[in-house]
Amino acid sequence: MKTKTTIFFAAMVLMWTSLFVGTSLAQGKLEKELVVRSEAHEELLLMLKNEFQKLHPETEVIITNMDSSVSYKKSFSEMPNPQADILTTKKYFFIQGLADSKRTLGYPMFEKYLSPERKRLTPVLLDAEGYYQTERWGARAIIYHVAAEKKYGPIDSFADLLKWKGTFDYPNPITTGAGFSAVQTMIQDFPKDKSGTPKEIWKRGYENPLGGVEYAAMLKKAHPEMSHAGTSPMGQQFSRGDLDAMWNFDIWYYQGVLKDGLKIKAFYPKEGTIISANDVAILKNCPHPKAARAWIDFVLSKKIQTLFMETTFYRTAAKDVPIPAAMKKIEIANPERINLEVDEEYVAKRTKEYKALWEEKMSK
Repeated sequence: MKTKTTIFFAAMVLMWTSLFVGTSLAQGKLEKELVVRSEAHEELLLMLKNEFQKLHPETEVIITNMDSSVSYKKSFSEMPNPQADILTTKKYFFIQGLADSKRTLGYPMFEKYLSPERKRLTPVLLDAEGYYQTERWGARAIIYHVAAEKKYGPIDSFADLLKWKGTFDYPNPITTGAGFSAVQTMIQDFPKDKSGTPKEIWKRGYENPLGGVEYAAMLKKAHPEMSHAGTSPMGQQFSRGDLDAMWNFDIWYYQGVLKDGLKIKAFYPKEGTIISANDVAILKNCPHPKAARAWIDFVLSKKIQTLFMETTFYRTAAKDVPIPAAMKKIEIANPERINLEVDEEYVAKRTKEYKALWEEKMSK
């Protein structure tokens, strides 16, 4: 009797185990397609596509490379039936998208997904609710040619730029995120009252933006040659040596030195700087939700976060991915000048006001 009972329970356990495993496999099987919209460059996107399809050969990844604002606007216009599954763009658009969609559509534009990979990531860089995740980020730096330093002297701060005689430029703050990041940093760094800790000063700057915009006006007076072209034309000018210094991602510095062999230097301004984060999210009601969740786990994984750093010089939210040796060797000094804790939602609410103030002061 004991033997029969044991066999019965063993059979039951086997049956339930089979059912459980079968259900898990069915739930875990991904759709045959995954549609990704991203502003990343084609080399990076091809690498991501190939690596994902190695893990999930049953799923074809279809990637559309689009400008950040275009991809966001297209995705928003398609709601509630998005044609893509994944959106990768600047953090600002996720903040704006959530606010706009809840207000005008009555539901959030993105699906909440708390990936198990989040436990490895820096909390301050994440959306706590899980609507979007930080895929990679770069800090903003001032990059300049060594030849210009020899001719005009070194620079270490925004204040130095007011008396520096070399040419300097940053992109258009009204039409480009890179340009607005320059004005945002000036606003952060130049409140009228500069007493207290850097965090206190930075917070006061966002609350009282006039000082930063007045600094921008002084910078314009000191560098009347600034044209505020787009990011790419400005980068091309700098690469040719037609421009002595520019405000850009620090990744551009690492690429310039390690890939292009340029003789350049970079610094984070003494007053402080910000990061620009590229975030990723699942569009609500997307056609391939299982594959979309698998993509989030994939891009946040240690292997892919390592590849991000090694191939693009972007940093990631991962706490367990060290800076590659080649980058470390030429690392920009004073990383403590980077403000990782910008209240992005507050900045998003006041962005139109900041831009209007900038236009008003700069048009005089």
